[in-house]
Amino acid sequence: MAKMSPAARSTFAVLDGLLLFLALEGVFYAIAFLVLQRSFDTPTPLYLACNFLWAVIAGGLGGYTAGWVARRSPVAHGLAVAFPLILLGIFNLHKGLGGNHTTYVLLLNSFVPVFAVWGSFLAGKLQGSNRRVSR
Repeated sequence: MAKMSPAARSTFAVLDGLLLFLALEGVFYAIAFLVLQRSFDTPTPLYLACNFLWAVIAGGLGGYTAGWVARRSPVAHGLAVAFPLILLGIFNLHKGLGGNHTTYVLLLNSFVPVFAVWGSFLAGKLQGSNRRVSR
């Protein structure tokens, strides 16, 4: 296998983490909507709880994947995964302002990026990496 440059590996790691998050979130959203949701306008509490839990897990796995694939500065790569997740959350919050899901989206915006960074930190610890920030 050809050796990748550090910049290409970092780009691949972040994209890999984001794609994993989006894939897991998309699959679970489809399953949860079919099983727990009855209509688009009235989410059930069980659906919201399951979706929140799964989004946090998917964020952690996305950050872990980015930190693991990068093999250097895992937390920096986790932050690079968390930033687009924050932007997506802000877009979602702006889209639904005035609705009854504002608190839910604020909780997602708080926990999902934090767990993405935590997942990358965990990847670094499991790989034995002591460097947390790129030089």
